[in-house]
This record gives sequence, structure tokens and C-alpha cells, in this order.
Amino acid sequence: RNETPFELVVINDAGTNAELAASLARLAEEGRITLLTNEVNLGFTRTVNRGMRLHADRDVILLNSDTLVFGNWIDRLRRAAEAHPRNGTANPLTNGSGIGAYPFQHPDGEVRFDVTDAELDAIAAAMPEVRRVTVHYSVGFCMYVRRALLDEIGVFDAQNFPVGYGEEADFCYRARRLGWRHVVTGDVFVRHWEGQSFGERKRRLLAEMFKTFERLHPDIAANDADFARRDPVRPLREALDLARLRHLLAGRNTLPCQGAPSAAPQGPHLSFDPGSRVAQLVVPGIPTLASLPGLLLPADIAALNRALRMLGVDILGFESFALRDAFADAVRSEPFELGLDAALRLATNNAPADIASRSAQGGTARHG
Repeated sequence: RNETPFELVVINDAGTNAELAASLARLAEEGRITLLTNEVNLGFTRTVNRGMRLHADRDVILLNSDTLVFGNWIDRLRRAAEAHPRNGTANPLTNGSGIGAYPFQHPDGEVRFDVTDAELDAIAAAMPEVRRVTVHYSVGFCMYVRRALLDEIGVFDAQNFPVGYGEEADFCYRARRLGWRHVVTGDVFVRHWEGQSFGERKRRLLAEMFKTFERLHPDIAANDADFARRDPVRPLREALDLARLRHLLAGRNTLPCQGAPSAAPQGPHLSFDPGSRVAQLVVPGIPTLASLPGLLLPADIAALNRALRMLGVDILGFESFALRDAFADAVRSEPFELGLDAALRLATNNAPADIASRSAQGGTARHG
């Protein structure tokens, strides 16, 4: 499925699992992987460095054994890395915690969606507008690394981070000092069963890593706090949530608009509170759609236009004339990117029957 030529290199770090070693040997005999076996246990970081040094003319993707990837993920991750000449590394979105977390800023890693992981990745891949954001470091579970960056700063620091945890962030911080950037791309989703590579050792390893990292990079705490405050990945989560909502709408160009709070919300809808003038996209029963935008009208009318355009919605079906009039009053004097001033015509007479019949007091606003 990937147009990018690649070689899958697996390194057995002198492991003692005979069954796993036999399985890897079979895959190598079938030509499906390139198998390297360390004569002695080198540890995680030195083993990764061996792999990165294998082909001096190639970019590298580091991929944990506790991940699942889908479709042409390599092509998309490569495009993200090559989108700017100073992009050094690239991460996808993932259910795991950390830099590219989805669907929450701080997920528990076990989150399940209303679609399969493969379907979620396909939805992300199909988004018409690919968004990428710059972050202060990438995470090594699925990390694209440009060869030009490796040529400039070398491989991971195996002396200070021999076991794992922190080696990729240290690598990224060294790169940042030389003007390289690190990005998360919103058009790739990778499932990560976080921590399986180290199991119960994780907490101790993290504690040791933080001490070493703070010694080498004293600004890490301030950068982490700034990252949490700004939440630069939120636009990626919001875009994927909107793409999932469009998938749920299945080509329908109408969206109900209900008052907030609604006693009995009916499926995906736009909730509008006439008092606060807050419009919120809502999908009852799917808590993983956590980043759908809440918008204050009229200030956020451009964001509302953009969201409706992404959803393919050009008709709002209001549950009452009163709600319709309150919404129209909130946006009456504002410019609309999608020609939404047509909404002020309040075309109740030629509304689709299924929307007009929802309520004896119903009405629609046509957008575009």
C-alpha cells in the first residue's frame, strides 16, 4: 500500500525467547524482514542505534513492537517529515499519552472508538486539509527521522540513556539547538499499547530519565508546562473529530440545531444557548469526540463556517422558531465565508420534510 520503498529491519537483542527467535527467522527466510541478531545484549538504545546506522543513505522510522499501523502510513508520515526542509522528525496521532495524544490531551491509552483503528486512520488519511503542528520533541514509538538530521547530530545518546525513555527527546532537544523542527501530523493514526516494551519497569525508568534529562536540558519543565498550556495538538484533534462527525453524517447535508441544554438530544446536532450565544457541536453517546468546537457567536463565526464546511452541512434544522430567531440575531451582522447570510432568509417553506416535520414550531436555515 505504501509507494515509499522500505526495508523492515528487526533486531533481536540477544533475546532468550526461542519461539520468538524461530518466528523471526522464518520471516527473514521468507524475505519479509531483515533480521539482525546481537551476539550480546546491547540494551535498547545501542540496538536502535545499530539499526539507524545500517543504511547511511536512508531516512529511518523507529516503530515499537507494541504498535499497529494502517494503510499507506509510511507515505503520509514521510510527507509530514519532508513538508519543511528543517523538519527533523515526525510523529502521528496516537491513543497513547504524550505529544500526539488523541482523542484527549491526557488519554489513558486504553481508549476505544466507535470505529475500528483502521477506519479511524482511513478517516484521518481522507481529510481534504492536512494539518501539522510543531512540538518541542517527538516520541520514539513511531518516529520518522530524516537522514540529514542524523548526519548532522549523530544517533541517540546511549551513554546517558542506555535503556530507553528519554533518548529520543534528548535527540530532539539537541536537534532544536541547531534549528531543526519536530512535527505531529493529523493524517496518520497509530495504535500504541503503551509501555509494553518495558512493562513494570516503566515507572522506575521514567524517574531515572527525568533526573538525567533535567541535568542535560534544564528548560524541559518550562517547555512541558508551555506545551500543556498551549495544547498545540488540539487543532489536530478537532480536525479529526470533525472528520469523524462527517463520517457519521454519511453524506447528509442537514444538521439539527437544538437549544442548550436539551432534555432529549437526538443524535449529532448543533447545540445553541441563546443566553450565552455559545454554539457547540454535540454527538451524544460518543465521549471520544472530545474536541468538537464550542464557539461563541458572533466572534467565532469564521470557525463555525469552517466547521460546517468540513462537515458538508448547508442546512440547519431548528427545533423552534424562537431558537431559529435567536441564532439569526446572534449572527445577523457578521460576514459569512460560506454565504451563510442566506441563513437569514430562514427558508421554512421549502425545508426538507423530515426536518420541517420535527416540530410544529420548527424551522430551517439554509447555508450557502
